Amino acid sequence: MLTTGVSHGYSIASRLKDVSDDVLQVGESSLYPALQRLLLKGWVTAEWGASENNRRARFYTLTPAGRKQLSVERKDFDRLVVAIHKVLNGLRGHDGNATSDVCGTLSGEANAKTSSPKRWHFIAP
Repeated sequence: MLTTGVSHGYSIASRLKDVSDDVLQVGESSLYPALQRLLLKGWVTAEWGASENNRRARFYTLTPAGRKQLSVERKDFDRLVVAIHKVLNGLRGHDGNATSDVCGTLSGEANAKTSSPKRWHFIAP
């Protein structure tokens, strides 16, 4: 979300939710500690300013070191996605049907009871 420029926390959370069609949601209790960790590692810079509605907000910008780290993280994540696909495909029986509910759970498919997509919430460690 910071790859396109300067953003404040609420804007980052809103954009994540919008871009993912409401599947990915991050709460303030996770977002701001994560931004603080990025700040301490030198991967973002922060500056106080006024938001669109003229409220005081902290605006974050990705640093060159942050861009480099993002590239590393993206490669690692891409490897993880490939591995998950391999595991999920390995869980299919000879008839091609899933042999476990874990396939639907891990892939974020719709829940049969609610017919709504899984929503992944991120929690700070």
